[in-house]
Amino acid sequence: MFRIVGGRLILFLVVAAVVLGTAGCVPLPAPSRQGVETPGSEGDALPRQTVSAGAAAVSQSGGAPGDEQATGRSPVEGPATPPGTPIGGGQEIFLALPGAFRYRVTLRSVAAAESTETHIVGRYRDGDWAQVVRLGLDGGPEEESVVVAGTAYTRPVGEVVWTRWPTLGFDMAYGLASPFTVLRLYPLADERTSLGPSPVPGAPEATYRVQASFLTPTIHRLFGASIAVLTQDAQTRTALEVQVAPFEVQQTINYWVDAKDRVYRAAAILLAADQDGQPMPWLEAAWDFWGYDDPAIAIAAPREYRDALEPPEDAPRLEGAPASAAASGGANLIVRVFASPGVLADRLAVTVYPAGESRQPLDWRTDGESRFSVPPGTYDVLVQMDYAERWLTGLAIPTEGIVVREVVFDFGTLEVSVTRGGLRVPAEIVIYPAGDRQNWLDWRSENPVSVRLPAGTYDVEVATAEPAGAKRVLEGVEIRPGGVTVRRVELAE
Repeated sequence: MFRIVGGRLILFLVVAAVVLGTAGCVPLPAPSRQGVETPGSEGDALPRQTVSAGAAAVSQSGGAPGDEQATGRSPVEGPATPPGTPIGGGQEIFLALPGAFRYRVTLRSVAAAESTETHIVGRYRDGDWAQVVRLGLDGGPEEESVVVAGTAYTRPVGEVVWTRWPTLGFDMAYGLASPFTVLRLYPLADERTSLGPSPVPGAPEATYRVQASFLTPTIHRLFGASIAVLTQDAQTRTALEVQVAPFEVQQTINYWVDAKDRVYRAAAILLAADQDGQPMPWLEAAWDFWGYDDPAIAIAAPREYRDALEPPEDAPRLEGAPASAAASGGANLIVRVFASPGVLADRLAVTVYPAGESRQPLDWRTDGESRFSVPPGTYDVLVQMDYAERWLTGLAIPTEGIVVREVVFDFGTLEVSVTRGGLRVPAEIVIYPAGDRQNWLDWRSENPVSVRLPAGTYDVEVATAEPAGAKRVLEGVEIRPGGVTVRRVELAE
């Protein structure tokens, strides 16, 4: 079964939290001073040149003045094919990266009027990496991070003891703004346009600028393969699918590559779906890569660390913490999520944050009745479904008792079946907001299909391979809260 689902933009208002996250959304790992080379060392030096993603994101209509523009593939064939990760439909997505390299990333939120840039400098070798993250250039907060054998360690710059996280965050390794994702995307481009020679300072080879376009199904397949590698847990996978859904929209990225398609620079204005499913500018990003196969690149796990679930030694004791509830496995916060009145949701994510801190989730669940055991305090809870989200802010958890909250969405169900001569046939079913055929909400390649949608009116397009190009459009299909709308499509023989 092949499925693509749209969704709402998750509120990662702090840009760093989008690309940097351990255990969900914690700022990224970097190096230790225990004999580990740090990203700020001389080995990371590259002639600095500010790249404006806005200027570099050349439009489809043409390149910058003086650039030779030609339509087609990049000047050479794509890179050698590494081992791949099989996914649905018999296709493969290749997640392997070059053996070693250094990188620098600059990120800036498009939506914020006065957005602080996030700067990341790091290095990678054989699946491990280390980096430093800094907010702004003038003494902003810095975070070091290191990932070794899939385990992440973080600490504020200057601290001695690292924090080891129980899981590797998706955004860190596979998020849309991650430098690793940009490298993985290039060979997957649905279309490339060569914009002619364009030198990158410090690159050992001549470089060419190539505009690469990635259709929504390509982004979806890469995310699907990445989630499959990161976790096999069904609840975690569902939560991640909800998290990445807003970023599964068509993207255009400009690359600077050499004659072997080795990437030295990339720049883009990345898009994300808004609350109505419309692609909107989200993040201005520029990536630099150098030092490929540098033997001096080395990464090692820190020697001194504490586990994330352990409080610091000097942390004050939480008076009245529900020790008895925790010991018994009891819950003091219960969130019930309903797709429609009386109908528990079954595809969702419920995430608990400290109040006012959306970068560091404490815990998440994917149950219609999600139960948490948390220390007394104040929390914000984010509830997400396929096309909707709801925040519960300022929830006060007392020393005794249980807090229960209910969230009710207005979803209904659309059932579509396609037949020819009374027999089911393979079909592609695409769902659009009524009157808007440019931005689809859901795309299925199964027949029959049952899709949960927010109450509203939709257009449904049904297409079959035989005869070639056969298509039927159902306009104005109404979905009511808690209701089931059935459409049976009989195609002419």
